[in-house]
Amino acid sequence: MNGKSLVVVVVDDEERATKLVRQFLAPNRCEIHEARDGSEGIEVIRGVRPDVVILDVRIPGVHGYDVCRIIKKDPDTRDAKILVISGLMSETDRKWALDCGADETLQKPFGADELVGKILDMAAKEVC
Repeated sequence: MNGKSLVVVVVDDEERATKLVRQFLAPNRCEIHEARDGSEGIEVIRGVRPDVVILDVRIPGVHGYDVCRIIKKDPDTRDAKILVISGLMSETDRKWALDCGADETLQKPFGADELVGKILDMAAKEVC
């Protein structure tokens, strides 16, 4: 670990899910920001320019796949790694997420080791 905090934005309308993510990442020195819908997610992501975005696809407002496309097309945010999460993650959903620009997918419910492992891999183990 190089001492730098990993900046993470969690876009999920389920408070329970964001609390779990915060709980799982807290011991890893991550700076965590939250958004409850797609529009707020885009705004927060553009504002903080995170290293990693944890993005639920089924959120109010702008759909998660559209948020993913918008973030990946924006030169200021396209370098953010995107982990798409969903309670329903079939192989078709996974392919769709990756086609929209996601770097990785994870099905809810997930455990701490699984989430932190994906985040570390996505962040190239530089921080967190």
